[in-house]
Order: sequence, then C-alpha cells, then structure tokens
Amino acid sequence: MIHAAAILPVLCLLAASVVALPLTALQDPGLAIVTGLILLAGAATAIPAFRAGRMMIPASVTALSLLGLWGWMGVSMAFSPVPFHSLIAFCTFSALPLTFFIIGAHPDRGDMTRFLMTGLLALFTLLALPALWQFITGVTTRAHWPMLDPNILCTLFALALPLAVARSVTAINRMQLITGLITCALLCAAIIATGSRGGLVAALVAAVTFIALMDRTLIKRAIAPAMTIILAMGVMVFVLGPQTTTFDRMATLAHNGPDENGLLPRLIMHDGSIRMMMDNPIVGTGPGTFFLIYPGYRGSISDTSLGAWAHCDPLQWGAEAGIPALILFYVILGAVLVRTIRAMRVATPDRRMDILVPFTALLAVAIQSHVQFPLQTLAALIPCGILLAVWHHATAQALHGGDAIIAHDPGPKRTGFLIATLAVLTLFIAMVVPIGGALFEMRAASRAWASDDPADARNVLIHLARADRWGPDSFIDPEVTLARINISMINANDAPTSRTQLINETTDLLDAATYWNPYWADIDALRGDLALALGLRDAARGHYIHALQKNPLHFNARIALAHTMLDDKKMTDAVRLLDMGLRMPHPGWYRTQSVALLKSYGLAQ
Repeated sequence: MIHAAAILPVLCLLAASVVALPLTALQDPGLAIVTGLILLAGAATAIPAFRAGRMMIPASVTALSLLGLWGWMGVSMAFSPVPFHSLIAFCTFSALPLTFFIIGAHPDRGDMTRFLMTGLLALFTLLALPALWQFITGVTTRAHWPMLDPNILCTLFALALPLAVARSVTAINRMQLITGLITCALLCAAIIATGSRGGLVAALVAAVTFIALMDRTLIKRAIAPAMTIILAMGVMVFVLGPQTTTFDRMATLAHNGPDENGLLPRLIMHDGSIRMMMDNPIVGTGPGTFFLIYPGYRGSISDTSLGAWAHCDPLQWGAEAGIPALILFYVILGAVLVRTIRAMRVATPDRRMDILVPFTALLAVAIQSHVQFPLQTLAALIPCGILLAVWHHATAQALHGGDAIIAHDPGPKRTGFLIATLAVLTLFIAMVVPIGGALFEMRAASRAWASDDPADARNVLIHLARADRWGPDSFIDPEVTLARINISMINANDAPTSRTQLINETTDLLDAATYWNPYWADIDALRGDLALALGLRDAARGHYIHALQKNPLHFNARIALAHTMLDDKKMTDAVRLLDMGLRMPHPGWYRTQSVALLKSYGLAQ
C-alpha cells in the first residue's frame, strides 16, 4: 500500500502529466495549471519531509549537472532580448528538474516511484487506444490526439514500452502476463500509427537494450513480449499496410532532394542552428526564442521546415542558451550512463530490473531528442522527470546511497532546506500566475476577435486590457493586437483629430513592442501597414523587407510587398517574390491570394 504522505504528490504529478498532453509548447495558459500541480506536489513533499527530518536531497553528479543546466537556463533567460518568451520556456523546462527533486526529496519516494511508474504506464496505454482508432478508421494517416504533433505522442509510447516489457517479464501470474502482453501490443501498434520514424527506432533500441541487459535467468520470459512486439508491428504493417506511413517515410530518408520527409531539410536546419549557436556562443539567444530567430538563418529553399524547432533538443538548447547548455546536456547523459554501469555491476537481479526499466525508457527519449523536440514540451518533460527520479532512486539503493544530502535533526541544514523550498515555491508562483492570467485573457481576446457576434467583438478591448494588466511589461501581445486594430481603424477613419491620435498611439505601441521583442517580424509588417495607410510607400516597402529578412515565411508581409512592387510597375520583382514564397512551406491561403493578386494585374490566367 502507498504511504498516505505520498498520495497527494503522486496524484498531483500524474494529473500534471494528463493536463500537459494537449498543451502547445509556445504560449498556452495551461502552463500555469501544470506548474501549479507540480508546486502542490512540492509542498506536499516538503511538509512531511520537514516533519520527519528525512530530507534526502539528490546530490549525485547527475543531479548536480541537472541543477547546473537548470541554473544556466536561468542565466540565459536573464540576458534574453525577448524576456517573456524566455520566461515561458524556462518555466516549461523547469518541470523536469522540479519533478526530479520533488520525488527525490520525499521520505517515501520508494512508494512514490512504484505508483508513478504504474500510473504512467496506464496513462500511455490508454492513449494508445484513441491513437489506434484514429489510424484504423482513417481519421488521419498519423495519429496524434490529444497532442498536436504525432512525433511527441510517439515519444510517450516509446518510453512506456520498456515499462510494459518489464511488466510482462516480471509477471507472477497469468493475468499479469496477459495484461503485460496486451500493453506491449497496444503500445507497439500505436507507435506505428503515429508514423514517427525516430520514435520507432527509439522504441526498438530501448526494448532491445532492455532485453539484452536484463538478468540471464529471466531471458526466457522475454520471448513472449518480444514475439508480441514483432506480431503487433507485423499486423500494423502487413494487414493495415495501405494506411501505414511509417515505413514509407523511412524510405524517404535516403532522398537527396528537397523532400519534406528526407534528411536534407533536417541537415540544412541543423546547419542553420549551429550557425545561430556560434553567433551567440555564451548565453545564446534566450530560451524559447528559436522560432523567432532561426528564420533569419534558413539555409536555402531546400529547408522545408517551419523553423519552430531545431528537431534536435541539445542543438536547440545550444542555440538558445549557449554552448554551456549543450555541454551540460551531454554531461547529464554521460553521468547517467556511468552511474548505470556502476550500479548494474553491483546490483542484485531485482535491483537490475529496477534500474533497467527507467534507464531504457530514458534512452528512448534521449534518442528521440536528437531527431525531434520532446524536451521542449511539458508532456514529455514531466514523465522524464519521473523516470529520472525512479532511476536515481534505484541506482542509489544499488550503490548504497553515498551521494545525497540528508538533514536529520533540527539545525542549519534543515532550516536551509525549508527556506530554499519556500523560496522556490514563491518564485514559481510569482512567475506562472501572471503568465497564466495573461495568456488566458489573450486567448479570450482571440476568440472574441474571431467571433461574428458584435457583443464579442466589443469584448476584445476588455480582454486585451486585462491581459496587459496580468502580464509583465515584456508581454507585448496586447500591444501588437491593439496596433493591428488601430491600423484597421486608421484605414476607415477620415476625421483628422481622431486619426492623428490613432497614428500616435499605434506608433507608441509598436515602439514598445519592438523594445521587448526586436525579432518579431509581425511588428515590422504592422509598421509597413501603418506606413501604407499614411501613404508612405517607400517606408512601407522598407518595413516589409525588414519583416521578410527576419522571417522569410511571413506571408502577409510578402503579399503586401509584392502589392507595392506591382503598383510601382516592378512586375518581374513581384512575380519572383511571390514565386519564392510558393517554393517555401506555405499555407493554402497564400497561394490563393498570390494568384488572385497576379490576376488583378493581368499576370496570371
């Protein structure tokens, strides 16, 4: 039975894992809810630990390296030219170390780890059911619900697979064995349903590593789950072959052309990410700023990515937080590997299994992190924090401790633990509450803006004002949105006095936005729109060009710039500009508007 003191932290961490699933990684008010649940787990851990006087704080090389990476992310955030986005990214990454240290400091972490692992396996097995339904019914060729990206969903299935294999291998009765085999089959089928190449490779490497390193006395027990894995994948590939995209996408890896599924676009993206990192080698561009700054480093027309992620987490951290973050990431991986080898050499067969399960699950994530972006999402960071804590606890028992700070009696060490805990809780509450409130109001403003109901339209300004009050000064989304509204009013307003006031207000709003986010191409595009509304065509053209220099995928600026070129009889330049946009990854409306624009000038049929 689980100890009563461990129930609340376990429930909070599992609830945070569930809530994090549908969240976007850039700006989502759910970040405040997830972080609040983690902080509640922290408070529920600190109180019994302080009362019991059994406050074991992990202090191994792995734990200290993780603490170092966390701290360096904070340093990079402090120097970021885009503070709000960096604050969001820092809070997102913090889910991993917070989860790790919360579990590691709990006096009943043995109970916690056991129930957390069971909860994760149950959660991700349940997720496999809708994934398979989406795939089999043809709703999509790549299952992704409830997430936006199928690759990140596959990461969750891949890290859960070693847990399912272990459940089958260690089953003590037929019912447990059948349950474990069914779980293996569901997870493997779901991996194929996501169509993720990196996830499939990561899952297979993790499963093979687990079976290869497990105790020899259990090797015969591994035959059933291994056959189940092969059978499940065989059914998905050969029975449902026409719907399966995973192996089709595997074949495109060898393509050397600008194929969206090939290796070339990824390599070009990685090259741009390295150039971005070398231009900012110490503290980087700031956590969470990759999607803003990378577009200026796009290598060629063969880069078919949207540029939101580097598709290599350590490389993205290196670009955003400098080379020290990249080094610390690999220090953590090396420390985990060395500690695992040390612990496996001295562990009993039972302990070897306890170590292998989280280690191979983390191995799957580590592999996937080099080809995707799981460590940029809360949905993967929280399970990774849980798995890292489970692994650390298992290796500590095998190595008989020796690498933890323990505060037993009242004194400076125990008081310091309490003060540090309260400081961390207070700091994160102070950070995430304004973030959550501001993002919630901005989302409400967006819904009201998109509504056809006049009553909702009148509420846009109310929500923008609330968002501005909630957020810090660096949160400039309300200013940018209000500037966009003002420009539309300037175009429709002929009254000199009110028009002048709107122009001055809009200029001030855009100036403030530029100060807090100099890389956001939307601001330059809006400056172009404002200049165009004032009849300043040359100035407008310059602002649109500046927007496209920051982000070649800013299609509103591209259309507007082409329009000014066509008005100035620069037909060839306009056609070339629009054609270049069509050869980049673009939304459907861009093609429609480009053709319509050219038709209006007699340049297209």
